[in-house]
Amino acid sequence: HEGIVSEGFVREYGISKRETEIVGLISHGLSNKQIASHVSASLTTVRTHIYNIFKKTSAESRVDLLRIVSGYRE
Repeated sequence: HEGIVSEGFVREYGISKRETEIVGLISHGLSNKQIASHVSASLTTVRTHIYNIFKKTSAESRVDLLRIVSGYRE
């Protein structure tokens, strides 16, 4: 999944390895519940990661986040 999220994006926004993985899963259309199961974390933990990703990138929605990520395709 890391392939979908460019290094430039990760560096610019200070995205952690786990957050990078979650952004990749979001880009594949997975729900929070599916992401939680995929990364073996609780739903609350996944929500916290997504909240932090949104805060770091100023994204207001998943669509907004993916638009930002796509600007960094290498």
